[in-house]
Amino acid sequence: MTDTRTSPRRSLAQTCATGGTVLAALVFLFVGVGSLGVNNGVFSAGIALMLIGYAALLGLIARAAHTGWGPGNGAVVASSLLHMLVGVSTARGSNQWWLWIFVALAAATLVGALKAHLDEVKADGQSAAQS
Repeated sequence: MTDTRTSPRRSLAQTCATGGTVLAALVFLFVGVGSLGVNNGVFSAGIALMLIGYAALLGLIARAAHTGWGPGNGAVVASSLLHMLVGVSTARGSNQWWLWIFVALAAATLVGALKAHLDEVKADGQSAAQS
């Protein structure tokens, strides 16, 4: 496996994957903070806490993928698939056109993460063949 922690440059695909995850984290953070202003008491506070916690988790996933730590890239794939499915089901059931932007962001993140993984597998295969 290629050790991306010592590499000074990230591939465009890896940058797309981690950048998309960071953007998704910011979206969830924004929605979480916004739900605090709804003033529905404990329910709004609970939803806000859950969304802010999920945004923090996405930040950790992006950091793990960016540094090349263990399952970070797999977590980016899983979270972007989840975001795509939830985004599509929500956008189809509502009149909120902007949700399709979030779906496109999740799709770009997924493509970037899969491309980065395939590049890594290809590089590992070439280094094993040279050994």
